[in-house]
Amino acid sequence: PLNLLVSLKNYPKGYFLVLYEINYFYLILLRPLAYPDKK
Repeated sequence: PLNLLVSLKNYPKGYFLVLYEINYFYLILLRPLAYPDKK
């Protein structure tokens, strides 16, 4: 989204929040795939 890029330029802290959210979703989505026997 364009407004997301604009907000990242205006608020550098938002960049870290986005990275945190991306890492969080990757943890939720990819960890069950990496460890199918664990939930």
